[in-house]
Amino acid sequence: MALQFAAGTKSGNASINGVAPLPYSSWQVTIDGDPREALLFGAMRMQAYEATTGNPDGSVRCFMMATPDGLYAALLSTLQPPETLKRANWSAPQDSLLGDWMGLKVASPRHLLFVLTPGGGAATLDEIGLPAKVAASSWAGMDKKFGHTWAGEWLIPWNVLGVKPGDSFSAALLRGKKVDAGWSLLESLSTTAPGISACRFGSEPPSFTVPPAKEPTSALARPLIPFDVRPFVPEGDGASVCEDAVPAGEIATAWMEATPGHGPLRISASGAPAHPEFFHVDFWWQAGTRDEQDALFPARVAAGAGDVLVAERLFPLRDGKLGASEEPTRIYVRMRVPKSTAPGVLKVTIKLEGEGSSQEIPWRILVAPPLPASRKIAGIYYLERDEARWRNDLMDIASHGFNAVTCPAEDQKGWKTFKKMAAESGLDGNYALRPWKITPGPGEAWGYTADEPASAEAVVMMAKRAGQLRKMGFKPWAALCWPSSLAEAGTLDAAAGTSAFWHCAEGGTLPKTRWIYFQGLRENPSYNRLLAGQASRGPGISGFWIFCYAPEKQEGGDWSQKILRYDACKAPGENGARLDTVEWEAQREGILDGRLADAIGAEADANFPALDAARNGRYWEVPAGFHFQSYRQKLVAVWAKKQAP
Repeated sequence: MALQFAAGTKSGNASINGVAPLPYSSWQVTIDGDPREALLFGAMRMQAYEATTGNPDGSVRCFMMATPDGLYAALLSTLQPPETLKRANWSAPQDSLLGDWMGLKVASPRHLLFVLTPGGGAATLDEIGLPAKVAASSWAGMDKKFGHTWAGEWLIPWNVLGVKPGDSFSAALLRGKKVDAGWSLLESLSTTAPGISACRFGSEPPSFTVPPAKEPTSALARPLIPFDVRPFVPEGDGASVCEDAVPAGEIATAWMEATPGHGPLRISASGAPAHPEFFHVDFWWQAGTRDEQDALFPARVAAGAGDVLVAERLFPLRDGKLGASEEPTRIYVRMRVPKSTAPGVLKVTIKLEGEGSSQEIPWRILVAPPLPASRKIAGIYYLERDEARWRNDLMDIASHGFNAVTCPAEDQKGWKTFKKMAAESGLDGNYALRPWKITPGPGEAWGYTADEPASAEAVVMMAKRAGQLRKMGFKPWAALCWPSSLAEAGTLDAAAGTSAFWHCAEGGTLPKTRWIYFQGLRENPSYNRLLAGQASRGPGISGFWIFCYAPEKQEGGDWSQKILRYDACKAPGENGARLDTVEWEAQREGILDGRLADAIGAEADANFPALDAARNGRYWEVPAGFHFQSYRQKLVAVWAKKQAP
């Protein structure tokens, strides 16, 4: 017996008689071969099957949901068809099943197989594998290749399926792989039918119920919890107003989602004490096999193989103007609250104006007195060698709460220039990343010795370099992550290591100054916020360094590197300007969390025992879904109370 599913709404209905709901979107979808809509509208994750054997296929991810126009399905295969198949011309639609293909199998009352083949081929087959009497124009389907992914989409009208609201039907997604066995294979697959029997492909499909139509919401946008970057946020998980809490002088943020189908919008704010900035959050999907993704971004695929939808880059909205979109559109607003702002609740109104309609969304910001300067290092590995970029980059780094930065110069002139620019931006630039041709001069200067030495030879070389740098006038430091490096760790004045490394290294010969370091590239901004705000506050830790801010033309950085993703061809920004990312913004939020907690003292930690694990090097033990909004609100309220006269 196939599992029974009843159709639900976008917000998620409770199960009916113990039956899980099929997601329903009241919005139209576009069939263009780009399957992001499946994730942006909250489609159900389905099990894909290998067509010939009927076995589950782990190289495929697929999704399904109901729409007013019909059944929507999307399939993403990380096993691509050969390039040569693009030029193949099959003599009959059913013959396409001997090559690579993807299909949507539907049964009850009609048995149909909607096939997509590489390069735009499409066919509809009946229960015996022959061309079905279904007009090609009566359903929509398209395939497309993105990076290392072959993707397909279907939209089958309800009348083509022969069902109406309340009726049941069965559906499954199949992935057919090319087989080459000559006529014997064709004969074995068609011994009981004139063609290849479509009803014998895959396994018994699950059943669903056609949902009734539902009117879309009339609101232009809805508030969201800050930094909720899930591609699909159910209506019940939204917020009634935009809220944030910050000390005066810091950046407050608001998150909203413009509803699908909106025309051009203009976004503005009234009652704001400073000029707000408006951004469009870019959602893209990471393509590639598990091995390919692991080689580049292990953290982005830690939760599963295949394609991952990621919210990352922030595109500035000129004059607050947002273009029309048929998909949900995430909007990010930020504003630096002036230091002169009095403690209390700052009330700002965000206004959205569309074609003949408008909407106002309250933005409430709890403001506390300004924070003192932090004694903790919040440092960043900066690799850009182009001096023309330094000043703008350093100002951006400082505006995100960092107070230290490595110097990428490798000569005396560049060292002096960089240090001067860093100081003018409020940063400590006395950390030479390439110190060997530099004379540090008066004042404290640090020289980078080695990067994660692993072999015995590399560890000995690290100690030798430390002595050389000390004679040159530098204080030597290095990044350590292998236990073997502890043998010579005492030769350093400071070292950066992962939280797990320091947790395991206690009791050894360690430098007095220890920092946490971590990668700044994460799919989930909570990781960045947690480590920047908590792990660096652990016992014996003097701050943190992150690998994030990279040059535009070299790999290994943030928004600038080459990655396997759709829409990677979008320009980074006008005239090569940097674009902020969600991860980058989350690091700023984490730095502010940590500064608040440090200023408050033990009381801050006592209020949130769930974060003890992160402060003690076990960030993975923090409960999933830790509510950073509540955490920030509490910290700001406590700080305001402590500073009250």
